[in-house]
Amino acid sequence: MMSRALTALAVFLVACSAVQAADIHFNGYADVRLIVPSTQGSYSYGDLGKFRFGYDDGAMAVKLTDVVAETRVQIVPELMAVATGRINSQYGPAADLIEAYLRYRPVSTNEWRWSVKIGAFFPPGSLENDQIGWTSAWTITPSAINSWVGYELRTLGAEGKLEWRREDGTVALTGALFGWNDPAGVLIADRGWSLDDRVSRVFEHE
Repeated sequence: MMSRALTALAVFLVACSAVQAADIHFNGYADVRLIVPSTQGSYSYGDLGKFRFGYDDGAMAVKLTDVVAETRVQIVPELMAVATGRINSQYGPAADLIEAYLRYRPVSTNEWRWSVKIGAFFPPGSLENDQIGWTSAWTITPSAINSWVGYELRTLGAEGKLEWRREDGTVALTGALFGWNDPAGVLIADRGWSLDDRVSRVFEHE
């Protein structure tokens, strides 16, 4: 799985480097924490705890939990490529993609604007988790609903968006065609809600 993720990332970067005069933006972070494990074992070890870390992690310790990086390439004014990767050796392949998609949005000169994107991405359903890698600018641990979205609701497909822009706000209509996520909802049925900032990755399998 790791080789596929690295291959996909390499293809993305080579394609971007071949584009003349592309506008490239890079953003990322490293997450270092002082972990004080809960007295309950974490669900990630098959126990009943609702948190990412529990007593199976051992004593209090400083850990590098994640390294996340995002590259946005404005190929032409209408076309943008986005790839977000994550390094975490605790789950699945150490290096994997979180999101990777192309977005086409023609330049609009009136109040109407439309766009289409295709690839792997999160559904646009949160005002909380709007930072890179499905993270929040306000808290380390997201809400229960966003924990679930980040873990189970990866969209692999195409999404279309139509916007009506006014001075006092914007009305948007979004629709998508997607697949390859039939097990969505199994984790909630199996273990219930959890509070977790761990996001599943594109090539990861439980």
